[in-house]
Amino acid sequence: MNQELECPEEIIRTERVDTIIENTVIHETCPCCGHRTLPEFGEYVTCPNCYWEDDGIRNPEYYSSPNHMTLQEGINNFLEYGACSREFVQYASASGINYLR
Repeated sequence: MNQELECPEEIIRTERVDTIIENTVIHETCPCCGHRTLPEFGEYVTCPNCYWEDDGIRNPEYYSSPNHMTLQEGINNFLEYGACSREFVQYASASGINYLR
């Protein structure tokens, strides 16, 4: 009898995993925080995790006009404050969502 219960339970688990995987959207990686939050590279979308505006720059030493700093400065700020800039700490990840890395 115990064997009969295990089989349907495993089928249900498998079907749920398939459904979750089917509906999962894998975003592009934010160059500042490293989390997968961007629908596409360089589309000037603001990362909800660190508040970096993705302007397509990937070289850490280049100045990013929309962000008013270099990517390296944004990375350093993220490591220290949890946002690309101290002024955005209150906005970055306000939703409490954990993003993929």
